[in-house]
Amino acid sequence: MEISQHITLLISILAPLVPFLLGLYRYKKTDGSYYPFIAVLGCAVLSETYRTIQLYNYYQGLNWPVGISTIGYNLYVLAIGLLYTILFYKWGLFENKTRPYYLVLIILSLAWVFDHLIINGNRISSPTKYYRLFYSLLLCLFAISHINKLIVSEKHSLLRNASFLICLGLLFFFVPYIIIEGVFLFSPKTSPDFYISVYQIRGRFNPLIYLIFTVAILWIPPKKPFIQLS
Repeated sequence: MEISQHITLLISILAPLVPFLLGLYRYKKTDGSYYPFIAVLGCAVLSETYRTIQLYNYYQGLNWPVGISTIGYNLYVLAIGLLYTILFYKWGLFENKTRPYYLVLIILSLAWVFDHLIINGNRISSPTKYYRLFYSLLLCLFAISHINKLIVSEKHSLLRNASFLICLGLLFFFVPYIIIEGVFLFSPKTSPDFYISVYQIRGRFNPLIYLIFTVAILWIPPKKPFIQLS
């Protein structure tokens, strides 16, 4: 295993770990509406650590059940899909209307189950490609909607707005994913080598995305003081 591969694996873990630890450090002083985002970062740390162990075993020539890795990632994409939806709800995307909010949560869960039970023949170890494409599109729509709202309402620099930076990171992460998955989903004859090359290039942008998330953690507004009426 080459030194460059060791460095790549280390960066994969540290990229989400830095904003997550920073979020935990500021947790008690953080506005409660951002708690789901800190949970998303925690899930990312677990996912990247798991994936790094898998890649390390692969580089060492050790056998690693692919299905086990896929199960972990399938659960991860379900969790972050639900957590980001909760996050946007707390930001007022649904205008405090609980019915459409719960409907989206139910649709996401059903889409995940449908992908496993119907499309993949009740195999949780198979990649949930349709669900991943669906929830990526949905989160991008949420992010664009929130950014449009901020452009109209925000009086200060958007670069100092935590929710704007989080939405920006989401778009940087999911838009290339949607394009890549869309191409390979509807053009299955595409070369696997090209598929791997594209994903490797995309993976190199992950540290930049988590850097944006780290800056976002720093700009999260403090928790509003509780005023007790006498």
